[in-house]
Amino acid sequence: MTCKDSPASIFSPLSDCVIEEASARDSISNHDGFLTINAPNTAQPSTEHTLDRYLETPTLVIPDRPFRTHFFASEFASERRAYIKAVALSTLWTALVIISVLSIYWGTLWKLDEHAYRLRGVVVDFDQGDIGQAILRASQEQTGSPRQITWTVENPSAFKDASGVAQLVLDERYWVAVVVQPGATDNLRKAVSSADAAYNGSAAVTVYISQARQEQAYSHFISPQVRDVLQTAQLSFRNQNAKSLSHFSNFNLTNLMQNAPQTILDPFDFQVNDLRPFDVPVTTALTAIGLIYVAFAALVSCTHSLQARNRLGLNDKLTLKSLLKVRICSPLISYFWLSFSYALLSVFFHVPFGRFRNAGGFPLCWLMFFLGMSALGLTIEVVTIILTPQYVSYFMIFWIIWNISVCYLPLDVLPSVYGYAHMAPFYNISRAARSIILDGKNELLINFAVLLAWTVISIINIILCELWKRRKLPIFRNRKASYA
Repeated sequence: MTCKDSPASIFSPLSDCVIEEASARDSISNHDGFLTINAPNTAQPSTEHTLDRYLETPTLVIPDRPFRTHFFASEFASERRAYIKAVALSTLWTALVIISVLSIYWGTLWKLDEHAYRLRGVVVDFDQGDIGQAILRASQEQTGSPRQITWTVENPSAFKDASGVAQLVLDERYWVAVVVQPGATDNLRKAVSSADAAYNGSAAVTVYISQARQEQAYSHFISPQVRDVLQTAQLSFRNQNAKSLSHFSNFNLTNLMQNAPQTILDPFDFQVNDLRPFDVPVTTALTAIGLIYVAFAALVSCTHSLQARNRLGLNDKLTLKSLLKVRICSPLISYFWLSFSYALLSVFFHVPFGRFRNAGGFPLCWLMFFLGMSALGLTIEVVTIILTPQYVSYFMIFWIIWNISVCYLPLDVLPSVYGYAHMAPFYNISRAARSIILDGKNELLINFAVLLAWTVISIINIILCELWKRRKLPIFRNRKASYA
């Protein structure tokens, strides 16, 4: 059998067949549906020249009868074993990554309700009457369990008015504040004595929240528990109020039920004041799931840049200084315009960048995404050097899960191991977006500093990796020369 007819010949890098095919400039024609190769009558090139060219650029060898071999054919045994081994190893690695990396996200949901006690609420009684006492008792009865919010009672003398309590929520010292308004009990007594049909019991209690801080915390934890506390207080006070009314000498139940039944049936209620509402649903694309797309955009940019450098041979042609400039400046320029596109997309869907910061919202958001994409993308650039492009996909699974796991739920209810969120790019982008768009707590200086730190550290690592590669390069060249 000639080397041309041997199946193994197309996989043997040093075979004479490969050298012959690599050196030839064959004209490929189609006869009766088959590809044939007409070798030119030229002198056989030197083995040294051909082998050197083969090592640099792999050459595709086309067999005489392509597309004719079955996967389970006996002559295909070596290729079949190699393929099955490659797929099996890939499956094994992926399974290990799933078990190890996805556990990060699964851990955020495991025993989630048992960490509700880390969410703190405050009760301030400006009334100093029966309504205030009923709410204080109910809040203290429904606290202390791991599944319950931790309620704190603050002295009303520490605040000038209810706005001071609301500021505690805006400053993120508490997740929720329940304020019993001054004169709540006295207003009820006056309404009962005069059978005031205009009495509004919901003015007695105000609940202050800020959904812009973390909307999932309010829907899953805070709102249900606040409702339970106040409903318990309402039931307790309703029974107490009905008994106390019977002691009034001028009490006329018939007249009261006709003109002001709410004073008996619903003596007090509450109203919710959402100080920073999460009322722009498209903001989710900037604070949670959309951040995955930012990471993938950085990955695509990194991949295309790598392919261009390899195709043009820039790694071997450029000086170290020039190569470092290309490796650092090229992605940063790409991220500058990609981040602009991402911010501009949000404008098309009416994200209110100028809602609280006038015209400064959009430039701030653009800068935020630029720093975020630089932090994410340059880290991928470093990992590409260390792991090689073949294994970057495994790192991307970890990189995305590690980041996104701390964005969906309030950090206070997560296990302490997730405290790394404060240095995670996704978390800082999310916090900055909530501040710019929803007027949440302003920590932009911290958020931008963390993203900038990731960028600078990645640039330093790129420089160190390229220095290491240049030191190893002569060794690689000597080995290649020895093969020739």
